[in-house]
Amino acid sequence: MESTKEKYYSRTAVLVYLFVIITAIFFFNEYKNILSDSMSEYLEYALYISMISWNLSLIIDKRKK
Repeated sequence: MESTKEKYYSRTAVLVYLFVIITAIFFFNEYKNILSDSMSEYLEYALYISMISWNLSLIIDKRKK
């Protein structure tokens, strides 16, 4: 039971959750335009950074095994 619990709270899983949240905010902002232009730009950068972090974490986890 603990092994499945660890999978949901691992570094990669947390980064995937963060990526999903940022992506949802990004797409909601694209349709409703709730944020200013400068905030939208920061949100886009956060989207890219979270995607890169998630992929790097996944690569590191796979190399450990």
